[in-house]
Formats: sequence, C-alpha cells, structure tokens
Amino acid sequence: MYSEGASWSARFLRSFLRVSSIPMVIVTLFIGWNNPDFSSVVKASTYFFFGLLGLGLRQEDQRHGINPDYLHPNTEEKHQDIFTVFFGIIAISFVAWTIVSNYVDAIYPKIPVALGGSELEPANIYSNSSVIDSKIIQESDDWILYINIETNEVEKLKSGVVQKIIYVGAVDGPNQ
Repeated sequence: MYSEGASWSARFLRSFLRVSSIPMVIVTLFIGWNNPDFSSVVKASTYFFFGLLGLGLRQEDQRHGINPDYLHPNTEEKHQDIFTVFFGIIAISFVAWTIVSNYVDAIYPKIPVALGGSELEPANIYSNSSVIDSKIIQESDDWILYINIETNEVEKLKSGVVQKIIYVGAVDGPNQ
C-alpha cells in the first residue's frame, strides 16, 4: 500500500523494491548452480517469480489501458472469478507437489531415522558375546530394528539382550 500512487516516495519505493530483487535472484542462481542440494531452491524461486508475474499480469490497470481478460469478452465477472480460483488451485497444487517432491529427494534422506527421516545410522550392536555390524532403523525401550550388513536382512532384537550400541558414523567419535 505504501507504493501505490504517483508521489515521489511511492515511485522511489517501487523502484527500490524492483532493483533490490535482482541481487536475490543472482544469489539464488549462484547457490543453485554451485550446490546441487540447493537446486530445489532455484526451482522454487523460479516458480515463485513466475507465479507473482502471473498474478501481476492478471491485475487490471486502467491507467495504462491494460485489461487482461483471458476468457471470452462476454463472460460474466463471476465466471471469470471462478476460473481464477480454479486456476489458482491448480497452480498451488503444482507448487506444493514440487516442494514435497524436492523435500523427499533432497532433505528427507539426510534426516536421521530417530528424528523421522530415512538416513540409516551405521552402528555396532554388542549382544552377549557377539558384535553385529548393522544400520539402525529404529530403537525403542523394548526392541531394536536394524539391517544386518552381513546378511543384508532386516532383523529385530530385544533391548534386554543388547549390552551397548556404538554408532560408527558419529562426527565427534563413537557414541554409546
């Protein structure tokens, strides 16, 4: 609302906002180009930009003679509004699908299973007199679900039989 009007401050604010968006686009492209983990950021920014562009083109601007009705000229206003709502639902569904698929591809596999992700943690399970080289899927008070690396099978072990678990993939050293 501050940028509406023909006053000097409104024109300055509009120009400032338009010019300040350029470095953001450049930084986003740079990050996305150099780091494949952030390629979804570039996609999301692109969709966001074109979505805003589409919304901007839809707005009627009588000062410049722009009236972008994309339906038949005799279409009633309520039908144009319904069309806009349905088009918006389709666009939002597409963007939501893109965000979810990028999350599943890029972020979810890097979250540990204990926090609700799908990254399996390599560990050595010490049980009785044996050491099981495994990848922990889930731990509870009653049992441990893991993939046995030697047999490549999913196994379940009662927690009472386990003496200790040493995580081998820890950054600061093994945790117990």
